[in-house]
Amino acid sequence: MNKALYTLIPRRLMSQLMFRLARIEQPQIKNAIIKSYMRITGARTDFAAEKDPLSYHSLNDFFTRALADGARPIDDNPGHIISPVDGRCAIHEQLSAETLLQAKGMPYSLAALLGSEDWAQPFIGGSAATLYLAPDDYHRIHMPYPGTLQAMRFCPGDKHSVALSLLDKIPNIFAGNERAVCLFNTDLGKMAVVMVGALNVSSISTVWHGDVLNAADNTYDYREQTLSFNKGEEIGRFNLGSTVILLFEPQAIDWANDKLECGEKIYMGEAIASSHE
Repeated sequence: MNKALYTLIPRRLMSQLMFRLARIEQPQIKNAIIKSYMRITGARTDFAAEKDPLSYHSLNDFFTRALADGARPIDDNPGHIISPVDGRCAIHEQLSAETLLQAKGMPYSLAALLGSEDWAQPFIGGSAATLYLAPDDYHRIHMPYPGTLQAMRFCPGDKHSVALSLLDKIPNIFAGNERAVCLFNTDLGKMAVVMVGALNVSSISTVWHGDVLNAADNTYDYREQTLSFNKGEEIGRFNLGSTVILLFEPQAIDWANDKLECGEKIYMGEAIASSHE
């Protein structure tokens, strides 16, 4: 994508329009929208529980389509961490300091991403992976490793595109876009799942909160509720495309999937790392 042309896009207006368009349920209009979306993006229903694209109530209903049974087998090795989404790895790394890489040679702040110096502390020197979801991908988010939800923070922000072609052109996309930061306790230590919004992403939803929106207090404490999730269990969804960033503490995991290196498609449920020996 050309950066000069991209900067001319009215991002918030486009996202607001997509929010309305994606929720139209009048049959003739929504069917035309879904057909056009499939033609433009190459989106399919072969992995979905409902195969008929015109059976969905709206574009957003189609976009967040559920998986068919067995469509994404979950790696059951207890020492493996799975991909929480279908997508491609933009970058994976062992953090040398208090920064992550958005792209080669373009660092950004861990504390800025998480919205908190305190939340960043356990992950300094840890492991991170950035997984990009394309418009045709499956867009629900699943638990990469068993854990118990401790807290969530919604960070309001911009609506920049997170397309892979822009990551080396626009600094601080992930720390500047709106995002939901979910903090879990696991037997490997703390784990963060950061759901990053983007251009045309009208909302981010979690199974424990519903749509995550700006509020007077955007930090939610779940320590007394015992919200535990098994590996592979659904935890959220994007209402139109985006990116998930995974964070683990130092010496907790080792990245272990060749697809992370070469940018090949990764499917939810595939092992992408293993617990550090």
